[in-house]
Amino acid sequence: MQRKVRLALAWILVATLLSYVIFLYYGLGHAPGGIATQWWHPSTFLLEWPGVGDWVATPWLGVLALTLPATGISIGIFLTTRSALVRALALSCTFTTIGFAAYGIASPMPWRFFHWRWSLVIVLGGTAMGWASASPVLAARWLERGFRAGLVVYLPVSLATAAIIRGTTGTDESLAFSFSPWPAFPVLGLESGAYGIAGILLGLAAGTALMARGLERPGLALAGSLSAIALPWIWIGWRFGALQPRSGAALALLSSLLLCGALLTRDGERLTILRRRALHLACGAALVALPLFAGHALATGDYATNRFYRSGLLIDALQRFIEEHDTYPPKLEELVEQGFLEEVPRPRVGFSFLEHLGLAAPQEFHYSEFGSGYHLEFSSTEWIQCTYSGSYVYPEDEDEEEEEEVYDDDGEDYAPWNCLKDHPSLWKIEARDEGEEADGA
Repeated sequence: MQRKVRLALAWILVATLLSYVIFLYYGLGHAPGGIATQWWHPSTFLLEWPGVGDWVATPWLGVLALTLPATGISIGIFLTTRSALVRALALSCTFTTIGFAAYGIASPMPWRFFHWRWSLVIVLGGTAMGWASASPVLAARWLERGFRAGLVVYLPVSLATAAIIRGTTGTDESLAFSFSPWPAFPVLGLESGAYGIAGILLGLAAGTALMARGLERPGLALAGSLSAIALPWIWIGWRFGALQPRSGAALALLSSLLLCGALLTRDGERLTILRRRALHLACGAALVALPLFAGHALATGDYATNRFYRSGLLIDALQRFIEEHDTYPPKLEELVEQGFLEEVPRPRVGFSFLEHLGLAAPQEFHYSEFGSGYHLEFSSTEWIQCTYSGSYVYPEDEDEEEEEEVYDDDGEDYAPWNCLKDHPSLWKIEARDEGEEADGA
């Protein structure tokens, strides 16, 4: 009877938390044109309330104040039920609340510009980070119920995650999963948010395993504390670059607090409990990281194949064509008609079976011809539009051209490609731009 009461209370708390998330959506979101004309349009009415509008000047305080109720309800859910699914739902709602508060008060521009698309980005991002945070609990249930039963649920989710990372771009609306003009969900929700959470879980796993023997060996306790702080730093820094001092301090504080929570145990064999908990944390980190690495690796492979092989076939055929005809073809199909290619290659973005199922439009190279020059473009994941600028040098101009300096992709006055050799990412471009600005200064 007591178990049924606790379960009913947990679902009441979940309903309350969902209601609070919807309340923040309507109260902080931005409608198209600033006017709510449909029932599902938000109206920003919360920003008109006394005191709430003042948080615009101190957004961190507003985000904290609006997140605290969701955090309190989530804690109540965790204390009331041991259901992994309910706990994952609670964490998802909490992260979504943080997103609504942050983009409603601190940074409203994306919401004003993208409207419902940004609402969907926040919800999906919160869901991804919520389930990533609950992965140790989900992993514990998986290990209890058996490997095969867990795969039935995990494989579709991991495949969808890898497909989103591999097939989402902000430069081609025809691609599957491109529900926003800029691929914010894969970049922010998966490759930043969920990836960072996996690193924190990895540090907690190492810290918990070492701290389990800390009472007997103080050196292991110290190593566990350092591991819980250092591993997330290394994990995140390896992907995004060195953390700023303030961000690094916040990450260290968060890792320390979470490690203290992971070390709390009830009556029982402490060593056994902490070892089991470390296993669940490590397994959860692996379950989160595997589809992220797989999707990123596949996207990187697609990019390399498109840039160096598939486009190379076209570039070589175009070079042979102009040497024979003194001009580039108006369409790529002429390369096939005149025997320079067996077929026009197409760039690969995402899983090909989605195209066969009609869930994604077939990709093509975009070709523009202008006399003795041309542009060849293809879309890639994230926000990349890669362009090759070809220009034919006629024999009578070769002597003059030989006197000029020619640069390749590594350091160029002129480079045919506008994109990097390796797969560009948002943080790579930012780092390069910052370096160029420093050189210019």
